[in-house]
Amino acid sequence: MFYLSGLAYQKGKLPTMAGQLQQGWPFAQQTAGLNEAYAIGRLLVANEQQDESIISEATEWLSEHQVNIESQSLGEMYAELLQQRYFSI
Repeated sequence: MFYLSGLAYQKGKLPTMAGQLQQGWPFAQQTAGLNEAYAIGRLLVANEQQDESIISEATEWLSEHQVNIESQSLGEMYAELLQQRYFSI
């Protein structure tokens, strides 16, 4: 689902991306490395769609897990995590 959400992001299909990330989030929360990528992706698409509930949820999760999202843009972080995950398989 993570890879598919990346393809949707590339094509600008934010509703599709949001759905794929939402569908995979319950599993991803329990998977080290994948959970951070999903949280960043969820925050990225929620910002684009102005979905305050997801923005709040994802921001809270990232804060609780001490993930610094201020050093670079969410899009850059998401693309980097997608590339790391894709090439590490």
